[in-house]
Amino acid sequence: MLGKHASVMKKLFACIISETDKDALASMAKLFSPKIEMLEGGILIDVSGLHNLIGDQTKIAKSISYSLDKANIKGNLGISSDPDTAILFAKNIDGITTDTGSEIYSMPIGTLGLEADIQNVFDNLGLKSIRQLKEIPETDLIARYGQDFRGVIDQINQEGKRTLTPNIKEKCVEWRFELEFAVKELERLVFIIAGGVNEVLNETAHRSLSTEHIAAEFALNNGETKTYEVKISFPTLQKNFWRKIIDHRISQDLPGHSIKAIRLICYFTKPRVAQFGLYAANNPEPESLHLTVNKIKKLVGEENVGVPEILDSRLEKPFVLNNNLEPKGLENAETKDVKPNIAFSYYDPPIPAYVWIEKRKLMYLKTREFEGKVKEYGGIWRANSHWWAGFWSTEEWDVEVENKGVFRLLRKGREWFITGEYD
Repeated sequence: MLGKHASVMKKLFACIISETDKDALASMAKLFSPKIEMLEGGILIDVSGLHNLIGDQTKIAKSISYSLDKANIKGNLGISSDPDTAILFAKNIDGITTDTGSEIYSMPIGTLGLEADIQNVFDNLGLKSIRQLKEIPETDLIARYGQDFRGVIDQINQEGKRTLTPNIKEKCVEWRFELEFAVKELERLVFIIAGGVNEVLNETAHRSLSTEHIAAEFALNNGETKTYEVKISFPTLQKNFWRKIIDHRISQDLPGHSIKAIRLICYFTKPRVAQFGLYAANNPEPESLHLTVNKIKKLVGEENVGVPEILDSRLEKPFVLNNNLEPKGLENAETKDVKPNIAFSYYDPPIPAYVWIEKRKLMYLKTREFEGKVKEYGGIWRANSHWWAGFWSTEEWDVEVENKGVFRLLRKGREWFITGEYD
């Protein structure tokens, strides 16, 4: 129950009908309200509550018109406490139309969008304006055209049941900060950036969404803009994590000039779904793993951290490091079609070996780690299959040592080494 001095906020809607691009219309509309519905050929905005900020509907109309002119948007504007009436004004009256209570009555009946048969009857009766239609008793109209005509009567009385349904799916949220004086020392901006990260993540969480992509833009005093794109392979809203990786990204490539404005853009994605089983082993959190990888890159160099990818070549070490640590989805999820791979572990450094050969056959192998009789072996292979890169420098065999395993044996000159083991 409302208190004695309580009041209900008066509803007010603005409709813009324009051939302008929908994105431009939506950007302008967001200046006045977050409640926006895209229409065919226009946009409907809930501007309720702007009375306290701007003034009556005439002043609100002037403010919206000013923003339209500034954005170079041409079109008609209608404002009313009833959304259907606002749409009716914008679709049928050029320029700006505010609702003072009588504008709708001077409009032609044809603007109501009646069925052709009903419209023909009104034309034959000489009824042209909505005012003439309103003078007919409502009971007579309903008796003649049925209860479905109640919707037309409610629209004339500005008592329609239509509500604004927001249908714009925003892709991101932004945060801006203008500095009073340009600052070159990034350390002085750490707290400001951290505050901005908190703002965009809080807004993202409020929408029940998450993010895996945040962009930081710095407006520099030389007129240029420095942009940092920070992307990860999993959605998260952990603020400390985002602050650390953004700081790390910026520290790798400093702006070089004084900063006068900061802009953060947080792009939306669906939240990460986590399901834990009672007996399932806990894996490391991806946030912790990501930060650890960044620290390792800083110590050993980014080019020395990655995921090994096997090359289809006969080389001394036939793999490369892929620095892109983003996970790749399986093209075929059917496990029956997945071919098993033989794992191979490289020894770094290789283990020196002693080899006994009889009649040009490998017979016995000994190292400081193990020794045994050679049961089977395959080879001889030259390590470098890139014939264009130079002469063959090494020779290799795959050797099975009795009760020990299968190893890679290498000869370089007169020296023998075990370079790895098949798992």
